[in-house]
Amino acid sequence: MHTDRQLVADEYYGDTRLLRARQRLFDFQRPRFDLHDDVASVVAVGAGPVIDVGCGNGLLRARLAARRPDLDLFGVDVSTGMAPDVVGDVQAFPVADGVAGAVVAMHMLYHVPDIVTAVREMARVLRPDGIAVATTNDSTSLTELYTLADHAFADVGGGPVPPRPDARFGLHHAHLLAAAFGEVGVRRRAYTVVCDQLEPLLGYLDSLRPAWRHLLPSGVAWEDFLAAAEGRLLAALTSGPFTSRGEAGMIIGRVPRASR
Repeated sequence: MHTDRQLVADEYYGDTRLLRARQRLFDFQRPRFDLHDDVASVVAVGAGPVIDVGCGNGLLRARLAARRPDLDLFGVDVSTGMAPDVVGDVQAFPVADGVAGAVVAMHMLYHVPDIVTAVREMARVLRPDGIAVATTNDSTSLTELYTLADHAFADVGGGPVPPRPDARFGLHHAHLLAAAFGEVGVRRRAYTVVCDQLEPLLGYLDSLRPAWRHLLPSGVAWEDFLAAAEGRLLAALTSGPFTSRGEAGMIIGRVPRASR
């Protein structure tokens, strides 16, 4: 199931607080890598302008500016809370045909109701030699943390936590870009989160509040779930750092000149 657009615009990304909470957990990633910089390194070898759809809190803009300060980047987001250059939806890009050198969609296509339409829109705005980069996770990433959350839901009488967003668009969904791109490749990076602190782990789970809170039983507050999760995390941390494995990466689509 896709994420409701109003939920994305107003609650998930109405401001940067929940996004920063999710990003904070990856300070404990081993080996440490910067996926925004990985994307910037791919995009920087080409020409601009670059369209950053679902631009979030601007990390790609900073990384790309460090590598190619001459490249223009335009941030597009459905949420005004992310302070984009343009408020817009990737399913109906407010951009003319064939004008961009690159389009980037970082960890956002799984929120979109019609992913194939979004991918085709990304291809439409690219020049024939342009490149599209979509980042996401493997759908089994952070299984240990999500399993703990599932148990905490059960502790307060709730059912299983909902399906992960990356179950809709994960690294195994590269074929969805083949609907619009003649060449599609995947680059993966495996990691383990090794965290010995409660706050980043609990903050990550709290950042899922907009999508999960309505699934709790009547009379059960979100704070009850957090208390149950905190208890389980503290118990786990008595044995050492909490570890959870994952994989993230890029799906890269290229548009052959012959396609236009």
